Amino acid sequence: MKISQMLLREDFYRINDETLDRYYTEKTQNTRLYIYPQLNAIVTAKPSRKVLEYLLCEYSVRNNALKRILTGVYVGLCLSSYGCMSSKKITVHAAIDDNTLIYPCNRKYRIFNFSKNTVEVIPKYGFPQDDLQREIFFRTQNGLPDFVPQLISFTPNRYMEKIIDGRPLARISDDYDIYVNRAYNMFYEYAKDRRRIISGSKYAEELYALVCKQISVKVRRQETVRCIASKLASVVRMADEIMLLFSHGDLQTGNIWVENKTGKIFIIDWESWGERSIWYDKAVLMEGLRPNGIGSYCKIEKSKEKEACVLLEDLIFQLNELETLPGDFGSDKFDEYLACLEMHMRGKKYGLSCE
Repeated sequence: MKISQMLLREDFYRINDETLDRYYTEKTQNTRLYIYPQLNAIVTAKPSRKVLEYLLCEYSVRNNALKRILTGVYVGLCLSSYGCMSSKKITVHAAIDDNTLIYPCNRKYRIFNFSKNTVEVIPKYGFPQDDLQREIFFRTQNGLPDFVPQLISFTPNRYMEKIIDGRPLARISDDYDIYVNRAYNMFYEYAKDRRRIISGSKYAEELYALVCKQISVKVRRQETVRCIASKLASVVRMADEIMLLFSHGDLQTGNIWVENKTGKIFIIDWESWGERSIWYDKAVLMEGLRPNGIGSYCKIEKSKEKEACVLLEDLIFQLNELETLPGDFGSDKFDEYLACLEMHMRGKKYGLSCE
């Protein structure tokens, strides 16, 4: 999510000031910074070439040469405008050099220091820190695979790691399918060692209970959610057995990075790790569940039990996403998701009928 989208959802400038005031606390030095919403970047007046290269990589458009060129021109114009193309200028209490990039995210901030080749991840003011703490808990365990980036340092609510010299898989054109398969296969090799078999009826019961537990006051159509979950659970219940594996939870191409010189694959953003069906992570990465959504995923031919299980697991994921945003943030987006799910469920395959 870019700053341009956050501005529509939240009082971003106030939240940004509060976040950075808590991070930068030097009282004797100040630095003027500039906010570029479309680039999702907060930088100095004349950011370094390393900042420029990172943003060019981040916004490279796959499979469209013209858009890639136009995007590159726009990024270059912004960063060479000495703040004239920014939406706002701010002052922070620290000496910040041109090798710094502040990159706000949905529920956290990434602060890149290209001089030291490090990025620090910190909490976003006013947002729950549970997911960040959950990621730190996982990434500090022993015996993690090589595709999980190592932490340099950490506290209960922030961590530092090396900047990956590479590109997100979402921005790669050459050998894209090869990298997708490599990423999934290496993740599966790790995940399958943490598998267990459960009956369809038992897993359906567990999933339905999780949906009911996660329904909060932020969910405007609570009975519709229960009705959809009940229908999906009734289908999952028909499966004899379901294999559960360790799951990333959000294994989309933006969370998979390929190192430039080595081709080594790294998987980032581990806030949603847990246990899900063998089908879920593959649906996210290879079958269009994200970022394209339910419509794209459901076009693929598959068993009804498999589809229902993935949709029910994804409903739980979306409810958790909603719950981890403060206030009423996310309610409109969840309504859109629910409407799409309900439309699919009312088709011939499920024949949903909710009063």
